Amino acid sequence: MHRAYRARPGGQGPVARIECRGGRRSAWLYRTDRAEPKLPTTLAEEAALDRAVAARTTCPVCRRRYHHALPLRTLGSWLLRTTRVVL
Repeated sequence: MHRAYRARPGGQGPVARIECRGGRRSAWLYRTDRAEPKLPTTLAEEAALDRAVAARTTCPVCRRRYHHALPLRTLGSWLLRTTRVVL
């Protein structure tokens, strides 16, 4: 809920815990009236995210950048793997 409000817990302890999937997944709940505003993203954080996205969308062989994330185990050029050659 804090993410939707762009807020963070601000040092307060959790009030409750929600469990689902038989207790395998859980989330902590905090009071929204004690929440503090989220800290703004720094230029260094934005640059790091840009580099991470660039690494995830660039073919390691041909160095071409795509508008979508490439599979983690790309073998060879992405362009060559997705193009069919008709003889």
